[in-house]
Amino acid sequence: MFQNPGETQAHAFAKIRWFKFRKMWKLYWMRASGKWELYAPEAYYFDLEKALKAIAKDKHGCFFG
Repeated sequence: MFQNPGETQAHAFAKIRWFKFRKMWKLYWMRASGKWELYAPEAYYFDLEKALKAIAKDKHGCFFG
């Protein structure tokens, strides 16, 4: 990537899953080991917008360090 500045790469760091029977979203983050872990006790959202805002805020430092 550093040799070709026009090249972009994508890396998974967050996952949001919809649980139809509970009608809510769950937010996960990827550990260095490559395993997904529930973000925090408050990782349950009834609104997708709030889950996306939680990723941007990253108050636990899991997504952006």
